[in-house]
Amino acid sequence: MGKLLEDLEGQIILNQSDENTVANALKVYLNFQRGTTYEKRIQDEIKAVFYDKKNNKSYFFPPPKQNKLKTIGYNQMIHILVKRLWDEEDFFKITRNPSQISFISTDTMDISTASVSLSDAQKFIANQNIFPFLSGGDIAFFGKQQGDQVRKCLTWIKNGNNMPKFLDRIKLIGTYVQTVFYAAQHLQTVAEEYVTSNTQTQTAAEEKSPLSDSDAKLEALAHGPGADLLKTKLDYAYIVDILLFEIKSFFKDASSNFNVQEAIRTITNRLKKDVPEIGEKHVTLIYLIMKEIVKKPNQTIDDLSFFFQNLEEKLRVSLREIRTIYFLILSERDEVLAEMPLADFVDKCIAEDEKGILNETHIKILKTLFGNLPKEIKANTFYTVKEKIKSRIDDPNKKKMVDSLSELIHLRVRELRGKYALRQLKALPQEG
Repeated sequence: MGKLLEDLEGQIILNQSDENTVANALKVYLNFQRGTTYEKRIQDEIKAVFYDKKNNKSYFFPPPKQNKLKTIGYNQMIHILVKRLWDEEDFFKITRNPSQISFISTDTMDISTASVSLSDAQKFIANQNIFPFLSGGDIAFFGKQQGDQVRKCLTWIKNGNNMPKFLDRIKLIGTYVQTVFYAAQHLQTVAEEYVTSNTQTQTAAEEKSPLSDSDAKLEALAHGPGADLLKTKLDYAYIVDILLFEIKSFFKDASSNFNVQEAIRTITNRLKKDVPEIGEKHVTLIYLIMKEIVKKPNQTIDDLSFFFQNLEEKLRVSLREIRTIYFLILSERDEVLAEMPLADFVDKCIAEDEKGILNETHIKILKTLFGNLPKEIKANTFYTVKEKIKSRIDDPNKKKMVDSLSELIHLRVRELRGKYALRQLKALPQEG
């Protein structure tokens, strides 16, 4: 599908009087009527977002309510459409993307009892102070007769402003309100239908799932080696392991057209599926440290002190987090990761599976995927190898199966990376 606003009914006609142009714009952008083509478009788009994110565990409650959408998921799915609107229409030139708003309270335990009303969306956009006659949460403008609305807009235009500036702002106001209102209404319906349909088929689905009996065990393991181990807000052990694979391709691309910032944005959006808290700042930070290591691989941490200080000031990230990322990147040198063949490492993980996460079928598939690799391929290349295996598979369900079956291996790699970094941090004099 094309841009969201392609489905707005009506068009702006400029070769007429200012009064008629304003009236025309208000009719197009403040058309808060149900049953429009734009509402249908947003209904389709929010449904697509929901089903794209339905496997994101952070958006849904843990078992046995894994089909019920949490407040954080509800809010984030609406943000996805709002962010898309800002990107497509370049609303950044008027105001920042309102990424921090909670459309429904985070205390809400059941989204079926909550709603986002038209006035809720109008109050928020009024607080953006885009027009003097639409500010401080005052939404009276929306309820005025069109003649009164037109007069206010014309007065603003004549007081040192212009028609293009007015059109940009009224487009932002109207399309934001419509997008949020329609998305909120239909997301609630989609979420409720999803719960109903999955309740009827849950038993059969669990029997078919390759790791349905092991999800809880994997979940328990996942919390060990990450943020808690290194006392950081983000699970950098997980993030760095992925980005070592993703970002290395940056340094190999000699094309003058390669856009690092765009690549960082793409990677960040992809990582948000599993780590909603991650931002471009975090990926940029890891990229800059990796770039410095590639440029001067023999520098000591003392040599990097000025470089780290600059990162701390410019990106407003703590020195501990910067050092943590630095040592996680260097964890490529961990004795086990750097020296043990990946095939042997997989065998070791299988042998140490005391919680019984993997059954005989899982083990057989894992050995088929990783068991015949040359000894030169070491454990620290696990994520790269896994992604190369997936790149040769066309079936999306089989790709997901590779991810599910190899999650235990990934957790062990993360654990080793985290422990390596922790040892290095503890060895620093300033860390005591």
